[in-house]
Amino acid sequence: MGNRSVRVAAVAVAVGAGLVACGGSSNVTRVDGAGGSVGEAGAPGFDTSRCFTLKVGFPIHADLDPVFSRLAINSWIGTQRTTLFIGLAAPAPETFDLSTPENLSWSLCTQCVSAVREDTAQHWYQAQSGTVELTSVEEISSGRLSNLLLREVTVDEMREATVIEDGECIVLEEAEWQTAPCEIGGACPADMECLGSYLSTEAACVPRGEHAVGERCDYQATSTDCAAGLACTIECTPTCDYWNEGACPADYLCNGDSRCIGVIEGDIALGEPCQSSQWRYCAAENGRYAGACVPRGNDVICARLCRTAQDDCAAGEVCEPFAPDSADGSCNG
Repeated sequence: MGNRSVRVAAVAVAVGAGLVACGGSSNVTRVDGAGGSVGEAGAPGFDTSRCFTLKVGFPIHADLDPVFSRLAINSWIGTQRTTLFIGLAAPAPETFDLSTPENLSWSLCTQCVSAVREDTAQHWYQAQSGTVELTSVEEISSGRLSNLLLREVTVDEMREATVIEDGECIVLEEAEWQTAPCEIGGACPADMECLGSYLSTEAACVPRGEHAVGERCDYQATSTDCAAGLACTIECTPTCDYWNEGACPADYLCNGDSRCIGVIEGDIALGEPCQSSQWRYCAAENGRYAGACVPRGNDVICARLCRTAQDDCAAGEVCEPFAPDSADGSCNG
């Protein structure tokens, strides 16, 4: 995938960080247990019985470029958040084989499917077999993934991937997506919602669900699982425009995911220690949580969230990106 994957890889780091809407710890947990039945997924001669099963959720980034389109889809292995990437060169409706020699090359692939998850380190996976069926590519990108096997890889400085022979593997029997590009607060095609991703500098149009405000919902669904103007944060809550200090209803505050959430008990001020509450939102001000609890050496500190291309930090502070080439970070100085 070469440099084509750099931008969405930065999204993966932010997603892997797993900012939580409430409580005091990340919802990212270590995977344990194999995926079970995998149907026809996998390559001939490869034992998929030990592989983990991937559950595909909603798109978090959509770039429908006529030369090379990119999608990032929020997904899960068990309870551990994972990001699935799809890259298609000069896309047109067609079914693509991911096991061709070209598509098995990280830097040369023209139909590229990979994934990343984080625990104490990043784990990258590349598709070794399966198909991508692209059904729409103009205003809306839609398609289907079938019988995918992704194996854990290392990626060298030349952006070439090498399979780790005794590494992890992921299977995905079938999943569909439907999405379009958007900016936070922007318009989408009919029956879709512009849903901000983690830290809200990325967004994608996502099909709407039906649940009303306050109703329980599935945040791992392929849609918002909520009606117009709402997004799932365990229950359906209003959305907001974080970087424009978008207003939320009374008793809600806008978080860095551009979702209105209830007030977190025991708020922490900017610059104050968070103890063990890494990635918790903090520093309520002007209708939103201005900061998050981020690592600072051996400590966890409430630091202001920022965009690397904007002047969001105080004088003397710099916006340190969460990952190389990331558009998001936290103020430090």
